[in-house]
Amino acid sequence: MDGCHNHRHLAVAWRGTVLSFLLYGSVSVLGVLAFGVAEGQKDSLILDLMPVRKEVHVLISLLAVAW
Repeated sequence: MDGCHNHRHLAVAWRGTVLSFLLYGSVSVLGVLAFGVAEGQKDSLILDLMPVRKEVHVLISLLAVAW
């Protein structure tokens, strides 16, 4: 029975690792697609969004990042 539990733990660990990798990678790709890589890019997302912070969807995003 211990072998069965070890196999399940290993499967859950692999799924969690793969899911984390895919989530982190997709956020990185979407960030590059949304903001690009340029010399004018600021150091943080908050500084990049300051000029348009009055828009509702940007404000919600900033609050979500702060939370």
